[in-house]
Amino acid sequence: MKLVSAVVTGLGITGLIISGYSAIHRASPAYTFHHENVLGTSLELKFLAATPEDAEKAEAAALEEIDRLTKILSTYDPNSEVSRWLRTSDEAVAISPELLEVLGLWDVWRDRTGGALNATAESVTRVWKKAAAAKRM
Repeated sequence: MKLVSAVVTGLGITGLIISGYSAIHRASPAYTFHHENVLGTSLELKFLAATPEDAEKAEAAALEEIDRLTKILSTYDPNSEVSRWLRTSDEAVAISPELLEVLGLWDVWRDRTGGALNATAESVTRVWKKAAAAKRM
């Protein structure tokens, strides 16, 4: 595949993925793909590729990776790895390297932001929503 670079936007983030062994060619056309309801929001993928087929292969690979990581990290999917892990309490459970890395990064970014980014905010939000739904304080 002659894919040289990809810009992924959506989900409140923009990322640059560089693959292949060539430098980015300014003459390579950009191919844009739009998707709705990817992790609950819009997603735009832009690829610089030699051919439309290469761009479509890159799109498929990106979507496949998003699906793979969703099965690990989605807090909305009760069957995801993180959701299953959150349901455990006071028991040791094996987790994937990806989940371990993300959990470790929460600690790093909590420290780097002086506590502004904090994974426990999700827990507080869940308690608040559950109480609101039950109409109790």
